[in-house]
Amino acid sequence: AAATESAAPSPTTRRLGPTYCAHIFWDFDNIPLDVGVSVPNFIQSLVAFFVQDRKVASDRQHVFIECFIVEHSRVSVFQLEQLRQLGVKIVLCSQEKEGADKELRRSLQAEMRRYDESDEPPPMASPAATGPQPTGGGARATAAAPGVRSRHTIAIVSSDKGFFELGELAHSGGFPFLMLHQARAGSEHDRMIRCALGEGAVHIAPIVGRARR
Repeated sequence: AAATESAAPSPTTRRLGPTYCAHIFWDFDNIPLDVGVSVPNFIQSLVAFFVQDRKVASDRQHVFIECFIVEHSRVSVFQLEQLRQLGVKIVLCSQEKEGADKELRRSLQAEMRRYDESDEPPPMASPAATGPQPTGGGARATAAAPGVRSRHTIAIVSSDKGFFELGELAHSGGFPFLMLHQARAGSEHDRMIRCALGEGAVHIAPIVGRARR
């Protein structure tokens, strides 16, 4: 079955100027919500990491989250509704092998291609938005300036080694890249992630820990 997308706030078309944006691609089945961590607390902690800790997003309005979930995953209807209410875009993926990985990779690459079509960064939808927002005219033909791309951080929430090449792709396109993972500290998996991504490898434990408070 093809991936389906939930209703999500439509992005606005206002110029962002010198603002900073973060676009997060969450591989839910690779890093699901921990037991005892609520959806609102996790999203709040995740947004705080990009806005307050790393300062790669100007504010909550400029953090956009896509969550890729395989059909029949261990996620409740209540959790899905909470994610939608927080403005998270839900992408339900087929159960075929690497179905979610393929959809995440396709969406991330499409996001980067948008910069080849416009001299403005693609506008972000607020995770706090609960309803549709107006849309505007088409994209311009001029490619985005390198400085614009450097203000748009692309992040993957996953420990999947198969996504390493996306980090290289993002860097080659001029985008800052982060991979929020949960590989056991000091393990071979952890060393592989840090070797492949350097400072772009970030353990998600502190974000989850803050969400428990």
